[in-house]
Parts: sequence; structure tokens; C-alpha cells
Amino acid sequence: MLKFINSKIFFLIILIVVIFALYGKSINFELMDLDDKPSITNSLHYISNIKNLPKIFFQDTTYKNKSTYYRPVLMSSFSIETILFGYNTKIYHLSNIVMFIFVIYLIYLFFIKIKLNENISKAVCILVAVHPILTSNVVYVSTRAEMLMAIFLLLSFINFINYVETDKIKNLILFFVFLLPALLSKETAGISIFIFVAFVYAFDYKISKKQIVNSVIFFGCAVAIYMVCRFIAIPNAEASSFATVPILFLNAFNSLMIFTYKIFVPDYIAVLLYDVHITANMIFINSLTVAVLIFAFITKIVDRKKILFCLFWFLLFLFPNFCIYEQQILFHRILVPLIGVEIFIILLTDYLLTDFKWLKKYIVVLYVCLLILFSFLAWVQADKYKTQNDFMVNSYLDDKNRISSIQLIEYCIQQGDFKKARELLAERTKNSLTYRDILQYAALELSEGNIDKAEETYLHLEESITYDTIYKNLSKIYLIKKNYDKAFEYLDKFKKLSQNDTWAVFQEGAIYEACGNYKKAYEVMLSVNGIYAKDKYYTEKLEELKNKAEKTND
Repeated sequence: MLKFINSKIFFLIILIVVIFALYGKSINFELMDLDDKPSITNSLHYISNIKNLPKIFFQDTTYKNKSTYYRPVLMSSFSIETILFGYNTKIYHLSNIVMFIFVIYLIYLFFIKIKLNENISKAVCILVAVHPILTSNVVYVSTRAEMLMAIFLLLSFINFINYVETDKIKNLILFFVFLLPALLSKETAGISIFIFVAFVYAFDYKISKKQIVNSVIFFGCAVAIYMVCRFIAIPNAEASSFATVPILFLNAFNSLMIFTYKIFVPDYIAVLLYDVHITANMIFINSLTVAVLIFAFITKIVDRKKILFCLFWFLLFLFPNFCIYEQQILFHRILVPLIGVEIFIILLTDYLLTDFKWLKKYIVVLYVCLLILFSFLAWVQADKYKTQNDFMVNSYLDDKNRISSIQLIEYCIQQGDFKKARELLAERTKNSLTYRDILQYAALELSEGNIDKAEETYLHLEESITYDTIYKNLSKIYLIKKNYDKAFEYLDKFKKLSQNDTWAVFQEGAIYEACGNYKKAYEVMLSVNGIYAKDKYYTEKLEELKNKAEKTND
């Protein structure tokens, strides 16, 4: 019995129980408009077709060739789930929970592989599993890109170690096999080559010249394949807006301050955060962290090379966040960098428990307190993602001047709260007016029934920008005005930009129905029957069109 309790399988069972107890409720959560719906809901008829699955590896994240983001493994995971289970939000959320369990378990296996204390590794992994800083990784479906990268990167790392230890070609091939999907999950995995080098140095692994050459070749092949696929998907990618050197240092300072503080004091985790305000508490915790690292380095209570490795891991995987011109503090991005912190904590705790055995009971008490506190905070944090309304309100409270305000205004319009939408728009545009703001004013006019004013605004915007929302709403306007040729014209323009958006199917059906061509409307709507067969509104509409078409034929 004791042997089973100490086994890896028992630890996995504990992880499953703990994580499901904490996050099982998220299975019933909604999808979020910000990322989930563009990738899943609006593209159902595309991702539900198994023939399109290979194409995803040669398309951007919108399936529309209009984005510079390339996450084919993430998108293919949505596609596979939709093909197997249909449009089922519970499945997407359940998959995130399962992936999170797998990530934490792989982190534990990685710690064991690099010969860290097994019991302390288990304790740290459980604490990390309930840490509220990682809540969004579990409950926000689209953040699974981080988890997918972590899964494949850790599997690649473990096989790299196996290759160095055994020199077996099988492990080298597996190193490549897992590295490629890590890159296809998120390009950040590409910087792991520096981590591999640092790891060999810090943990004193003996690696031959042949192994170095082979590892570099296989790593290079993975990167080359990734680059080819990405170029096909985004052949004319525009240069991203990278931070200048001063901005980079400012981003790094702010990010490190907030991430370090929230790792140790996760009292409040923002849903969306752009503006970081440095506080006295933040300065104190960061100073204390630096002091502990310096003390550990000077006194050698933790191997110096391993301390540097932990720092290097943490900083290197956070580095891409510093390079974005407009700083975004999104806490799901801490998942992989956090592993460096975890390794240091395990090494430090191992030293304390070995040389100061009398500290054990105090460390255990502290651990239990943190476990309870973190679990409670994570439980509360998860509810911020329960519904679209919860998410929008919380993100707006975190950041009133950025994308969250746009999303909240859109949500208010959808819910018919036009007064609140106008108040938010007025607040947002008091200092400046962007084309996004003009789009929202037009959407508000359209929703309130001011058709002519909305039409005028959209037509004016069409002269200066190409944007699918403009064509979408102009098609709606001309359908209302019964100008069906114009409605089709702008629907065609919309489809050229967003050919995989399910909305186009319903709009085309509505236009044909308004024209009196019920047979064609029925045929168009029938094309998405495999997706919406269980949707009451859809099935009733389909039956209505079928009856109208039959009566017309009679």
C-alpha cells in the first residue's frame, strides 16, 4: 500500500482529484467573445469538416488569411473536438482541464528526470496546480496554446535528456517529434534551444560532439518545417510592432515586478492588464526575492549554476512579452516561465529540510496554509470567466481604456443596453477617436434602428479601410431596406475576407428567404445541419423554410 501511495500513478490520481475539485465547475462556463468565438463558434462549419483539418496547418488563427498569428496545433485541437463531439462547449472546457492535469504531471516527471527531490516536487506541483495565477489557463479555452506548448516542450525536453544519457536514436527522433508541435503551438518554443544549452551546463550533463551536432540538426529541421508552414499560412505577413529599447526595458521592469509579486502574493489577478502601477508592496516582495536569490548564490546553499539556470529559464520564456510595443500583462503566459521558479523553490526547500530538520513542521504548516489560500483564491478567480458578462465586467474593471472597453461596449449593444453602451463610448472617446470607436457608434445606431445614419457611417468607413465588420453590417442594412442585390454584394465582400464564418450562411439564407426563394434558403441553411442539428432555433427555422419551399412548388 505504501508503495502505491508513493507511486507516480497515485500522484496523478491526486492531481486529477484536486484539479477537478477546483476547476470542474468550468465545464459549464461559456465561451468568450474575445478569442473563443472567432476561433470556434463563428467557424463551426469549417472546423467541423475533417477535410479542412490538414489545411489548418497552412492558415492563420482566423482561418481567413487576415491575421499574423499562427497557432495550428491550437486550432486543430478545436477542430478535432468539434469533429468528434460537435459544437459542445462542455467538451472544450473539459479538454482544458485534462490538458492542465497533463501539464502539471509532465512538470513533475521533468523534475524527477532532472533528479530533484521527488516528495518536494510533488508538493510544489500540487501548489502550482491550485495557484490562481494559472486559473485562466484552465477556464479560458483559447489560452490552451500555452498548455499545448508546455506539453510538447516538456516531452521534447525529457527525450532530449534521454538522448544525452543513452545516445539512442529513438530518443533523438522523439525529441524532434515533440519539438515540432511545440513550435506549432506557439513560436516561443523556438527559444528553447538556449535552455537546452544552459541545462546541459547547469546540471553537468556529459554530451558528446556527435550528440551536439545531431541535436542541432534535428532542432534546425523542426524550426525549418515550422517556418515553411508559417510562410505558406502568412505569405505577406506585416512586420509586428516591436518595442524600442527604452520601451523594452520598461516592459521588462513592469512585467517582472508584477509577475514576481503575483507569484508570491496572488491577492488579485487581473483578467486583462495593460497599465502596471508599481506599489510599495510590489517593491518589497521583489526586493525580498532578489535578496533571497543573492543570498543563496553567495552562500552556495543552492548550486550557483542551477540558480542561474532557473533565472535564465524564467527570464528567457518571459522575454517575448517584453518585446511587444503595447505591453500586455496576461497571466496565462506565466505557465512555462514559472517552471524556473518552481525548480529554485524545490532546490531551496530541499536544502532547508536537509540542513535544518527542525524547520520541517513550520514549512508543512506554511504549505497547508498556502494550499488552502491559493485554492480559495483560484476558486474565486475562476468565476470571473463563468459568463461573457462576468468576463467583460472584470476585464473592464482591470483596464478601462483598452480592448476590454471595446468588448464591453459590444456586449452592452448585444444585450440591448444602449444607454450604457453610449456612456462607455463617451468615456472611451473623450480624448481620442479611432476607427474602432466609429465602428461602435455605427453598430449602436444600427441596433437602435437608425438605419440611414448607420449606413452613412459604414459607407464612409468603407472608403478608407477594408474590414469585414463593415461589409457584414452593410449586408444587414440592405437586407432591412430590402435592397437584396446590395445585401448579396456586401455579403460576397464579407465572405472574401471571412469565408469560413458561419454567420455568412445564416445571412445568405435570410436574404434568399426575404427574396421569396425558399428552396434556395432551405438548401443554404441545410449546409450547416450537421452542426446545428440539436439547436432548437435552427431546426424550427429549417422546418419552416422546408414547408414554405414545398408550398411554393405546389
